[in-house]
Amino acid sequence: MWLDSSSLTAGAAGTAEPSRRGATLAVHSTLSYAGGFVGPLMMGWTLDLSGGMSTVGWGLSFSAISALMLLALIAFW
Repeated sequence: MWLDSSSLTAGAAGTAEPSRRGATLAVHSTLSYAGGFVGPLMMGWTLDLSGGMSTVGWGLSFSAISALMLLALIAFW
């Protein structure tokens, strides 16, 4: 996210309705920082519960992140 955060933020601001631009940027920032906080915690927690640095552990960790992203997508729909 850090590499392209300026272009993503500019895109969010540019496509927002002018009357809702501030709220759009607030939600954009909140969700991106929350994801940056929760994602690594969830990966580490899942790796710890699955026994550490194994192929199965990594698979379960990425599956857990994918499930969370799917739930977020459903919530936005």
